[in-house]
Amino acid sequence: MRSDGIRNVFKKIEKITERFEKGDFEEGSEPLSQVVCLRDQLRAVVVKTCADVETLEDRLKKLHELELLEFEEKTKNHYHALLSGAGYYSTASKAPEEVESLLREMVVYGVAPTNITFWVLLKALADSGKLDLALNYLERMEEEFSVKPESTHHGVVIDGFARTKDPQNLAFAVERVKQLVPFQGQEMSFNAILSRCYPPRYPTEEDLEWLVSVIPIAQDLINFLHGASYVYTVLESTHWRLKVRGIIWPKSVLTRPDDVLVGGKIQKKGGRAVREGG
Repeated sequence: MRSDGIRNVFKKIEKITERFEKGDFEEGSEPLSQVVCLRDQLRAVVVKTCADVETLEDRLKKLHELELLEFEEKTKNHYHALLSGAGYYSTASKAPEEVESLLREMVVYGVAPTNITFWVLLKALADSGKLDLALNYLERMEEEFSVKPESTHHGVVIDGFARTKDPQNLAFAVERVKQLVPFQGQEMSFNAILSRCYPPRYPTEEDLEWLVSVIPIAQDLINFLHGASYVYTVLESTHWRLKVRGIIWPKSVLTRPDDVLVGGKIQKKGGRAVREGG
């Protein structure tokens, strides 16, 4: 990516993030997803440029060479780009030290971490499979950095565990959900777990053996939410694929087409929500 393209992406990130922090967007909204997509474009460039740079001043100099920012500036977005890159691309052995160093530098330079800081970090760690480290920062963020976890923070970590499709990790994700009462804002977490509990279209014997261990996990989550009298929505494909594998859905569960559950919000794209059993 050319420096002028990088600079334009960086400006878009700052504009959307500034509006988000002013409260213009709701938690889990599509604009925050735009920030993520834009940051994904920056990750490789920033990390490649700053991979061997040890000090904050040198990191900023490197970014200045790409014409991303004025050298004197030290803003949250500089750190967000670096944290995203360090969390995603650093090796499992190097990531803890690099991430901790960046967070401490933010504090030293008076750039207080925010809810977006930790959302970016947790997503990068979870997406790259550094689940223990993601969980570590989720549990430390309020006590050590005075940032209270929100549903989006819990959601990206739960999704990280669920996407492995490992039965132990799926069971752990369900237990995390059970701790999140009230459940507002967590429909993406429910779907993240349930959508990882059915096999591919043409399952192998190994897939079917795996299915035996995960169907009870999915049913446990469904039963728990039903027992808590929580009405929620699942994707039609998830609902059908689990039903044919023996899942018993309560009549309170709603279904929606796969393309309308976006950012935790149900978009009105044709068709009504349908309750199981009519």
